[in-house]
Amino acid sequence: MNIAQHSFDYESPAVLAHISVLPLIELLQQRQIGLHEVLTGTCLFAEQLAKANARITVSQWLQVINNINRLYSNAQPNDLLMLLASQLTAHAALPIAQLLNNAPNLRSMLHHWQRFNVQWQPLQQLTYHCHQQLCDIHWRPTVGLHQQAQRVDELSVSLMLRLLKKYRLQSGVVALEWPYPKDRQHSAYQAFWGLNPIYQGQRVQLRIQRQLLDQPLINTRYRQAALQQCELQQRLLGYRHGTLTILRQAIQQRLPIHYELEQAANERQLSISSLKRLLKKHGMSFSTLNDQLRYHIALNSLARESNSKRVIAQQLGYSDKHNFRRAWRRWVNI
Repeated sequence: MNIAQHSFDYESPAVLAHISVLPLIELLQQRQIGLHEVLTGTCLFAEQLAKANARITVSQWLQVINNINRLYSNAQPNDLLMLLASQLTAHAALPIAQLLNNAPNLRSMLHHWQRFNVQWQPLQQLTYHCHQQLCDIHWRPTVGLHQQAQRVDELSVSLMLRLLKKYRLQSGVVALEWPYPKDRQHSAYQAFWGLNPIYQGQRVQLRIQRQLLDQPLINTRYRQAALQQCELQQRLLGYRHGTLTILRQAIQQRLPIHYELEQAANERQLSISSLKRLLKKHGMSFSTLNDQLRYHIALNSLARESNSKRVIAQQLGYSDKHNFRRAWRRWVNI
């Protein structure tokens, strides 16, 4: 899998409206919340959302999530995105849902999630790393999520836990690290997730038993048909590369040589300050982007267990394995 995954600009039409937005609006309408309240500030109309393969921009989807936050008082938990996860995982007309539901094992399911991420949860990218008897699944944003980060994280975790429950693998969940303080959402987490997160952690990370990855699953009857539909959907969508993807690809192509900010700006005919502002809009700096890319390349190399740390260090441009080890400890907060 290419590490330089798809990412999007805020104005990229990257979210499938008929998958993400319409089911959410249906849930809200069941609670007598008007459509105009949900779509406030988006310049969207119901007719646009109902079209086949309709897409809305990242900023419009984040505005919908922001509106949901605003519509819910502080007195009650916001469970809408968790309910949406239940709807999406059971969506009979959604190829990616059918593919994930019919994976031969959990490892295959995670691979499909990564490969077809833009059809499922385009605002975040899933990665996983195995060590000893455990496997850590975590998510990173593909754009800066700002105030909506917690809600988007809730959707990602809810999607994963719903699938694990369907697979009857929830007993293998060891812990959920949650980078937010304990708040009114706690009761919703207990009800929907069936576990108590470790609050104020370093990242969004779900830890499971490693043995679950290759445990055979029985729901594989429709896998091939669903895979073909996902591949077709991927071609039809025609996502364009966003700023972060283009920069990740440029960094990756030049490894092990270090790609400088000035060089990146010159190649895009931008000033250094303009490129910095563009990255800041995505909640990112150039050094962080460099660091994240190296981290995920290292993760994938270590997961394959075919490369030594010395080889990985050379591939990533580190002078020796000791410098790589120091960087690794910084990445995983050791």
